[in-house]
Amino acid sequence: MGWALAPLGVWLIISPWVATAAHTARAGIIWNNVWLGAVVALLGPAAMGLTAGVSRRPRATDPRRPGAEPLTRGVPAPNH
Repeated sequence: MGWALAPLGVWLIISPWVATAAHTARAGIIWNNVWLGAVVALLGPAAMGLTAGVSRRPRATDPRRPGAEPLTRGVPAPNH
């Protein structure tokens, strides 16, 4: 989901000029959108970078893992 933040940040930067084509936005609105857009555009890829190296690994007790113990929610498995 972090990939969506980069285009959103770019839109926030250019939106005062695109959305107000018929009239002029005030300087405070423009500066607010530019700063907020820059922060969002920079933090979006940073969030993607934080999760890029993370992989979902099965738990040690996952039954799909070869040789794993069965999941019993704290109750010992019966001995057969």
